[in-house]
Amino acid sequence: MTQTRNIPQAPDTEKALLGAMMLDKVACEHSLSLVWEQCFYLENHKVLFRAMQKLHAKGVGVDQVTVFEEVKSMGELENIGGVVTISDVANRVPTSSSYEDYANIVKDKYIKRFIIESSQSLISEAYEDKDGILDTADTMQANLSMLHESGGNIFSMEDMFVKLSQPRSRPVPTGFLNFDGHYGGLWKKTLTVIGGRPSMGKTALAMSFLLSIARSGVPVVFFSMEMGVENVGLRLLSMESGVDHEAIRGKELTPEEQECVDTAQQNLMTYPITVMDRSGMNIYEIKAITRKLHMEGRCEVAFVDYLQLMNKVGDGETNSIKTGLISREAKALARELEIPLVLLAQLSRRCEERPDKRPMMSDLRDSGEIEQDADMILYPFRPFVYSHDISQENDAELIIAKNRNGRTGMLKNYRWSGSTVTYYETRIFDY
Repeated sequence: MTQTRNIPQAPDTEKALLGAMMLDKVACEHSLSLVWEQCFYLENHKVLFRAMQKLHAKGVGVDQVTVFEEVKSMGELENIGGVVTISDVANRVPTSSSYEDYANIVKDKYIKRFIIESSQSLISEAYEDKDGILDTADTMQANLSMLHESGGNIFSMEDMFVKLSQPRSRPVPTGFLNFDGHYGGLWKKTLTVIGGRPSMGKTALAMSFLLSIARSGVPVVFFSMEMGVENVGLRLLSMESGVDHEAIRGKELTPEEQECVDTAQQNLMTYPITVMDRSGMNIYEIKAITRKLHMEGRCEVAFVDYLQLMNKVGDGETNSIKTGLISREAKALARELEIPLVLLAQLSRRCEERPDKRPMMSDLRDSGEIEQDADMILYPFRPFVYSHDISQENDAELIIAKNRNGRTGMLKNYRWSGSTVTYYETRIFDY
């Protein structure tokens, strides 16, 4: 005999919450930020909540009379059962002081319904062998994460300036004092793209940022699709110890160099760095792993090396559309987890056709959407790669091609160390 399962719902608690909102101004204002229309199971209750939202937005007090008038003006009075329904809700609440408990119960039931409905849809798509199931699964996971936040993102001007007056999250310093001095560092909820042609050192710049951030105790994750974990480890050892990269690889070290490498290894083992070494990951796999590490407290900044090596999702779509999907999803992940996300990208050959070889924002390969989605675009540039002038061998620049929240330009005080595959600064505030 098949047992029928009841859909999670709490109609009486919904009535109690709506009644508390009619009875108490504080309960109403706070509840509007705790739940949203979809949280209510009964359609009548959705209509009443929507009427209260409208009244609050107009600055009108919420009570039994004003709700009646608003529902009437909405043309919904007969649909909900008339004034009797409103009166029943208004008189149902035992006490308005428990409104938060009511709201939490109503929201909890909604989340359970959402999980059931989404899971059934996901199971159905899997059985039908439909394309795009990774997209569906990722959307479900992202929505579940957002359900723990407030019910809406609609702000009046007053709300917006109250939010601005509150203490704001600080950017994550990169340890490059000139860059941090001009731009603050890597800002949360933002997508930073580091682009470059081969040998310009985009990975080296990213790892230089990563190592400095980890030294300060901020947990970082590095998705490496180009280098294996052994090569990542060798680079970090060289960067931390200052000992030649090839010497460490070949184990041809002097006693003094070996001591430096041993100390560097001990230091690195204390830094909160997680390396994900797997080629061909797609954006949905990266998002799932990042969410998990973030929940575990192991990811406050994420680096992905690099975009063109990722497995692109979307059968039959153009490469440009697939690449645009990656940049959009990366930006969405940064906003969802409120972390800086740094995405490395290969540049097209167009920049090499210019006399000075310096890249422009339009040189990002495959999609104009990358430059649209990025909050900041950085291009490390080494003149020596093209000039082969030995006097320029260690010269480096950092081109800020895009900065959504400030100025662009070029930082010229950078140097390149080929022996340790590292970028570093030579002086401060030379702009």
